[in-house]
Amino acid sequence: MSNALTSAGWQVDLVEDLKFPESTHPVVLRIHRWQRWLRHGLEGARWHLAVRAGRIEQADLNIFLEELVPSQFCLARRNVWIPNQEWMPRRWQRHLRSLDGIWVKTRYAEQIFKQFSPSVEYVGFSSFDRYEPSVAKEPRTFLHVAGRSRQKGTAAVLEAWQRNPQWPRLVVIQNPVRAQAVAISNVDYRPIRLDDDALRLLQNRSEVHLYPSEAEGFGHVLCESMGLGAIVLSTDAPPMNELVTNDRGILVAYDRTSKQGLGTNYHASVAAIEAGVNRLLAMGEQTKQRLCVNARAWFHDNRARFSRALPGAATLAVEGRQRP
Repeated sequence: MSNALTSAGWQVDLVEDLKFPESTHPVVLRIHRWQRWLRHGLEGARWHLAVRAGRIEQADLNIFLEELVPSQFCLARRNVWIPNQEWMPRRWQRHLRSLDGIWVKTRYAEQIFKQFSPSVEYVGFSSFDRYEPSVAKEPRTFLHVAGRSRQKGTAAVLEAWQRNPQWPRLVVIQNPVRAQAVAISNVDYRPIRLDDDALRLLQNRSEVHLYPSEAEGFGHVLCESMGLGAIVLSTDAPPMNELVTNDRGILVAYDRTSKQGLGTNYHASVAAIEAGVNRLLAMGEQTKQRLCVNARAWFHDNRARFSRALPGAATLAVEGRQRP
């Protein structure tokens, strides 16, 4: 976002929200929420007084990404929000009418947030280009980077590999906080945090990237992998199938759903993952190359669209206008 705006001549300041030590304990989480609420309230009052007294010059535009921080509304003349539907708590709904716009990253989110605001605009999104042309893809190499997420379909991917010991080796990278016992003969399970150079090399070398995600706010891992010219396997459900389509990747069916926030989680079927991987293993080189070329072409087209759409939306927001 910063790159797209600065390239269009905007001055951008990046401000991180308050951070507290991470915990999964419900009591600790509740305490942190109250601490955050109190800190936001106190800082909001201080900022509001400083703006009124002229000690702080208001920015033209606040863009809140994922997290909505109402205490900072006073710091800009206009406020817009780029939300993730799956992380939308009820407490934020009352603040939506105070916003000058809601910008969405996917058409899926557009349909969801239209019920809350008439000022919803699709701007799309993009990811960094991690492609290294000097690194050749290694045939029949499979990669799944779960990271800290619980929603990348990791359990289904591991079960599919356990059922098929004849398949090629799969590399799974998972953050140590999510470490689990994995003893599957053809799975190289690594509960580690790779440094970025090592991860980038592994991503570029891997021919197939497996991300049958349950939910995505946008789908950075999908977008990045397509930018690498990899074959991406993902879930045939929104918003994943807005990025990955059958002419530039492999889509697999889901067999159940669950609710999260304002979104729906789509749980990929293990049988569908098996069918998708077997299809890839039987695929000819020409077909695989076509998918890779199409994926990278989409990445560049999408990046260019976003680089135009974001500054355009920002200009209209500052002028108090909506796109006709």
